[in-house]
Amino acid sequence: MPTVEDIQELLHRGRYLEARVQAEQALRVTPDGRLKQLYALALSKSGAPEAARDYLEPYYRSNVNNPEAAGILGGIYKELFKKNHHTPFAQQARDTYLKNFQATGNYYTGINAAAMSAMLMQASKAKEIAAQVAAGIPAETEDFWQMATLAEANLLLKKQDKAIDYYSSVRRAAGTDWGKVATVHNQLWLLSHFIAVPREISKLFSPPRVAAFVGHMIDRPGRATPRLPASLEGTIKEAIKASIRAMQLQVGFCSLACGSDILFAEALLELGGEVNALLPFKEDDFENISLRFAGDHWVERFRNLLKHVPYTFLTHEPYNGHDDLFSFQSKIIFGAAVLRSRTYHTEPYLLTVLSETDLQRKEGGTRDALSHWPFSANIMNINPENYLAPTTGMSAPRPASAEVLLARPVQYLIRVDLTHLNPIDQSKFDEIRDEVLADGNVRIDQHGMRYTFAFEYPTPAFNFIRQLLSSLPPVTESNSWRVAIHAGPLSRNSFNPCETLHRLDRLEEFAPPGQLCALFPFAALLALETRWFDVIFAGAITGTSSEDETVFQIVLKKE
Repeated sequence: MPTVEDIQELLHRGRYLEARVQAEQALRVTPDGRLKQLYALALSKSGAPEAARDYLEPYYRSNVNNPEAAGILGGIYKELFKKNHHTPFAQQARDTYLKNFQATGNYYTGINAAAMSAMLMQASKAKEIAAQVAAGIPAETEDFWQMATLAEANLLLKKQDKAIDYYSSVRRAAGTDWGKVATVHNQLWLLSHFIAVPREISKLFSPPRVAAFVGHMIDRPGRATPRLPASLEGTIKEAIKASIRAMQLQVGFCSLACGSDILFAEALLELGGEVNALLPFKEDDFENISLRFAGDHWVERFRNLLKHVPYTFLTHEPYNGHDDLFSFQSKIIFGAAVLRSRTYHTEPYLLTVLSETDLQRKEGGTRDALSHWPFSANIMNINPENYLAPTTGMSAPRPASAEVLLARPVQYLIRVDLTHLNPIDQSKFDEIRDEVLADGNVRIDQHGMRYTFAFEYPTPAFNFIRQLLSSLPPVTESNSWRVAIHAGPLSRNSFNPCETLHRLDRLEEFAPPGQLCALFPFAALLALETRWFDVIFAGAITGTSSEDETVFQIVLKKE
């Protein structure tokens, strides 16, 4: 039976969906108050703040002096205020925090009560509470969160010099812990909509600038027209470093193929940045296809990077000549940078090392990949041709390649479980299903009222998701549905068990009723569809290969 400590650890690790399920299991055995708090927190963190509010309010009314209960419920109201911009939620958040602060003197609920008062445009009340909070914390504290509280209290008290001093100390203490930096930045960003935040303070907590990176590998032996020969390695690395400095990049997403990928990763690490590697398929195959031809020293550099940077395999399936995995990987790299930058309320950047000759071709993998980048103003390219000795003549045009019918292409999977949906709403879904099947390029596997759609191309899958989110009803106890989505390689001719389907099955175990949940690859693709979808972090689950799988909730953007 899961314990309070088990669930707290899951929440600490961001595995909100698992915490939610385990708390439900534990509560069936013992209705412990702390378990109720953690269950509500897991609900809110996994994208269901409304359900969390409805669940926690009755418990809170009997435990108004409990700082944990008040802090969680106040945070839920605050999240609803940010989500809906509805002033009564801000009022409920402030009142919940304030009642607890008055009863307990807890500085966390106190500073939140002061901040919410400012957001309610009650400046004198905000100052009154902030002064009381500041008086209860030692002025020379070295505790990070106490220093952050004193900084915010002085900001609300309009003591600008003291606020700058405290925020400076907080920033030094945070160092490169981007989680702490982001927490303070996001609170300042929210406050800045209601009070003046000095530029000196905002600059201190400027979030890290995020970049996606794509570029050429080292030329294969015998390449007729040089593009990125091994002799340019040092030159290109220095150009990458100069670009990182010029663009002020601190967080990067990339592959780790020989050549520019590894050069970018090494350069960013040497400059004190954070590298996140996304790899397209099985590690041994990746070494053989993308590294070993250029020399074993590239394999060693790759393996050394894996010891020092977080990395994710988009699939552990073998390569087997499926080049679509590379274009899939590029789009996921782009989407990952978009997702990360959204947590900072910023736009990401794209740095590339690509030859202008390739960029000017009317078709090809390079142009196709770049067409998916949604921020055209935020691109910088390093053209390796600028560093090559002049050659005579023009390179021969690349012959048009015939489309190859792959046996195991990347497919876009949508699992729809309508087992507990009423017949009227099921018939509405049937209309959508029949319309989608009539368009072609999709297969369906059905077991009862549980459907798995496998789309050949992403755009029809995106359109189907929009239809589902627009038409499925709000969930009730007697009428519910769940949708899980994932993208990865799948046999063209069957739905036989494979890694991609196993991962989808695992997600379905934890997908809450009434939510559309996506594993990271599909979520990253949807993040590039900036017009239609909001992609909300919902936590993580333990995946089929014992790795943590990141999960996102997908919702339609409000018109």
